[in-house]
Amino acid sequence: MNQYLSILSLFSLTTLFSCNGVNNQSSGKKVPEQIKGEYVKGTFGYDLNFLKQYHKDLVVLGVDSGSARVIVLPAYQGRVMTSSAEGNEGASFGWVNHAFI
Repeated sequence: MNQYLSILSLFSLTTLFSCNGVNNQSSGKKVPEQIKGEYVKGTFGYDLNFLKQYHKDLVVLGVDSGSARVIVLPAYQGRVMTSSAEGNEGASFGWVNHAFI
């Protein structure tokens, strides 16, 4: 009986750990895409365009290509508003309170 429980435990752990490395493409999640020159909400480009409407003095650190970028607002005591590891099309890692701004 103990042998069957050991095999069952091993099978359960193997199944659990093999499912841990599932990426976004195989899980059915869609990566945000650019629509007609506009960025999808939740992307760095969307937050950048939104903040540019209200703060002309914002600072974007990083390069324009698809690499790491950060938005800093001097008006908010140099606060880092959001960042991205994949440029404008990448996910926005910050939390921007759109209703408050």
